[in-house]
Amino acid sequence: MVGILATAFFQSLESCGEIVSLFDGKTLAGWNGSAGVWRVEDGAITAGNLSEVQLRFEYLATAREFENFDLKFNFKLAGTKYVNTGLYFHSRVADFQHIAGMQADIGDGYFGGIYEEGRGRGVRSLPTRELMKSAVKTGEWNDYRLRVEGRHYQTWINGVAMTDYTEKDKTVAARGVLAIELSPTMIGVIQFKDFALDELPASQTETAEPEIAARPFDRFATAISAAPKLAPFADGKFSVLPTNEIAVFTGPENIVTEERSGWIETVLTEDFKNAAPRFRHMGWEGDTVYRQSRMQNHGTWKENLDAANATAVFTWFGQMEALDATKTPADFEAAYGSLLDELAQRTPRIVVISPPPFEKPADANVPDNTPKNELVKKHADIARELAKKRGFVFVNLFTPLSSRAKDAAKLTRDGIHFTPEAMFEVAGVIAKQLGIAGPSMGEESLRKAVVEKNRLWFDTWRTMNWAFAYGDRTTQPFAKGANGLPDFADDLTMYKPLIERADASIREIAAGRAALEPQPPEAPRADPPAPSPDEEKSRFTIRDGFSAELFADEKLGVVKPVQMRWDERGRLWVICVPTYPQLQPGEKAGDYILVLEDTDGDGKADKATKFAEGLTLPMGLEFGPDGVVYVCESTQLIALRDTDGDGKADERRVILSGFGTGDSHQNINSLRWGADGNLWFTQGMHIWSVVETPHGLSTLNRAAVWRFNPRTLKLDGFLGENSGGLNCWGVTFDDYGQVFHCSGADF
Repeated sequence: MVGILATAFFQSLESCGEIVSLFDGKTLAGWNGSAGVWRVEDGAITAGNLSEVQLRFEYLATAREFENFDLKFNFKLAGTKYVNTGLYFHSRVADFQHIAGMQADIGDGYFGGIYEEGRGRGVRSLPTRELMKSAVKTGEWNDYRLRVEGRHYQTWINGVAMTDYTEKDKTVAARGVLAIELSPTMIGVIQFKDFALDELPASQTETAEPEIAARPFDRFATAISAAPKLAPFADGKFSVLPTNEIAVFTGPENIVTEERSGWIETVLTEDFKNAAPRFRHMGWEGDTVYRQSRMQNHGTWKENLDAANATAVFTWFGQMEALDATKTPADFEAAYGSLLDELAQRTPRIVVISPPPFEKPADANVPDNTPKNELVKKHADIARELAKKRGFVFVNLFTPLSSRAKDAAKLTRDGIHFTPEAMFEVAGVIAKQLGIAGPSMGEESLRKAVVEKNRLWFDTWRTMNWAFAYGDRTTQPFAKGANGLPDFADDLTMYKPLIERADASIREIAAGRAALEPQPPEAPRADPPAPSPDEEKSRFTIRDGFSAELFADEKLGVVKPVQMRWDERGRLWVICVPTYPQLQPGEKAGDYILVLEDTDGDGKADKATKFAEGLTLPMGLEFGPDGVVYVCESTQLIALRDTDGDGKADERRVILSGFGTGDSHQNINSLRWGADGNLWFTQGMHIWSVVETPHGLSTLNRAAVWRFNPRTLKLDGFLGENSGGLNCWGVTFDDYGQVFHCSGADF
């Protein structure tokens, strides 16, 4: 329970142990940290610089651990940009740049709060801003007191009681090192001195119990059951259970493409329709046998498979791993074997699909990775042996795709990633090896039902705004219900009946019956009434010599605009995101790009055309050659084109996929051509991106800047881990080609 108690109560607590001095005022003896970062100045532990931006997290940790204590120290902050720090306790530090534990926070908007790092839970308790303002002496030395007894944490600043918080989750560590944080993006200096730690009696041993709170698995789990006692596939041949088969697909981007095309799932559903199997997609762009990146609290494979009640698993790895020059076939074998064993903790019924070969790209500017197919074949052979030893089913995709006719149509967009149309042929190869009939164009109604179910599943499994639902922003207003509406995490559970109904509709179609009637549409969004343009203009303060005139408003469809661009014909292109910040459960993508024209020359738009509709939170657009319009859309960078001249896009191509969506207002955004001929764009602090390219994986975490060459498909990232700001929005260049970007966070 979180509460602010009276100062008198806090001050009644007495010291009851031996006082430990953590700092001698002269050296960093007893502390460990990166060389050259931490120093002693004027009798204080000091870090930071008043003229340079701090580029990454750094931690100075005590050499010994502490359990229960009453700690007093002094701190001082000075600087001009995001000067923020804190003292971690019950923590673990890795390489002095990563930490897990609890923090007594120190910084504007967080003074005296309790914050948890390492599990994605973030702020646990926070005083009011009024209390912080009354307690803290800006730019001066301040007294800080932190009392920790078990998982009961209390803080004071200058004698003012700030926080009294008890952590209910007994899996949270109750012992660990102390550590001072130096935060990225700050321009400033932090100082600590006069440490006095009073060690308190140890806590009694307790049995760990999980916190009862919103759990990520609640969004799709109906009833989590223990792993069933299932037999492996008999004689290495694929089959489905007579009832209650739930098969899970895992792998990188080609599995995501299958999720959106649905052909493999359609084949399996049709052939085994009497058993009515169900399918769930847990693939993710950038997944390899070495690493499967997820946001905080996403859970282990075992936990997710248990939540889905999985009875079978399909795995599809080995191609992108061939582009990793730091790994050997032996590394691949060890990592894949470990991953398969982890999946087998849930079920022994596993289908191992071999990696496909690289295909020579149609564009000579894109790297040709076909010389690496020898290594891909080694990975395929390793996958075969791993499956054989474990009694799993093996599907050889490498050999039949390697023997296609030289003049056969291309299967991939870039030598790696199958096009949605190519998944029809790929599904046929997989079906043949599983001993079942291949796909048929006559199954289109079934495939569409599969794709619709997968849309609902994707919006659940990879929910937008994860940070607010289950990450470190769960204490923010957006995560909380209001006006009788549920909290965000609770709202996500409304997907479960929608997915169940979609499964039922698939069963009906597969059985030759009519699909279930569509659910009645949701009521329109109840957005507050918008002020009129005249009302808005009346609030403007306009500089002398300037004027502001209305060009277009909601009457022409300008709703929640986030970016605009003028074309060579004098038309204004506007991205409108009426579904921002989050799709409602079941809601289909409804954002669009609007083209506005002034046809009579009176300075006001009188014609509006929706160039593209059905988009999911697009946040950036830029014009390209041959009528292409590049768009940042949710997890993808796409290219749209109007091929028939009617002013509406009728061609959509995925260029890159795998960008994070942990906070929708920080999604990839603000496309801009640079003088170098590259597309530049940015992302914000809750975005973790892993993107597959013909050059290998491009990974960039948190706020950062991207540079993309659309000719070679080379994708480079800069300033990750928030080293260049927080909510990055916008890139521009000066006359010397220097790159500037906006942090979008008030500095």
